[in-house]
Amino acid sequence: MESWGTLAAAVVGAAIALVGQYLAKRREERAKAVELLLNSCAEVAASCSDLLYRVWEERELGLPGRVEGWDLNGHRLATARIRILSGDPALVAASEEVNTAGQALSSYWRKGVVDDTEFQVRRERYRAATDSFVDVSGRRIGVRAGSAASRAEGSEGRQDRGRRASPGTSPAGRGGDGAASGCRGHRDVPPPGVVPASPVGGGGR
Repeated sequence: MESWGTLAAAVVGAAIALVGQYLAKRREERAKAVELLLNSCAEVAASCSDLLYRVWEERELGLPGRVEGWDLNGHRLATARIRILSGDPALVAASEEVNTAGQALSSYWRKGVVDDTEFQVRRERYRAATDSFVDVSGRRIGVRAGSAASRAEGSEGRQDRGRRASPGTSPAGRGGDGAASGCRGHRDVPPPGVVPASPVGGGGR
């Protein structure tokens, strides 16, 4: 019987190890996905600021060709990564509004002759879209990271309970010392809803 017990303990231990490795790999993959999504959102936000600055350089400093040198391909790539990795409607909608507002501003500015009022409207729309995107991405990615951390803690807790429940690891299997020590450790804690009585003769006021 001891050999069967030892074999069962070995099988359970190996199963727990495999489950732990699988959960650790999944946590690592989720963390990488969140990190890549965060970097993509940061790239889009930085790209938006860069476009605004390039428009300002042409408008205020008279530097030609600044808007044409803007990295449109990099901006599109980061936006595509957001759509693939996120799947969040609010975040995707915010990135699309950034693209639409940016296209409206840059195409109007490149006409050469622009109305100042119309330019101000398009620029402010782009700024508002950028600010909204930064706000939405910060909140959404924070939620995703928090959910991933909670799932990781829950998985680790279940794995730890599985280890404690495997043969040969229970405190009761060691002669009950663990249970006794647990009782000793909580003997001064009253049950819920019970107010401990004051000691008799304990130092009157």
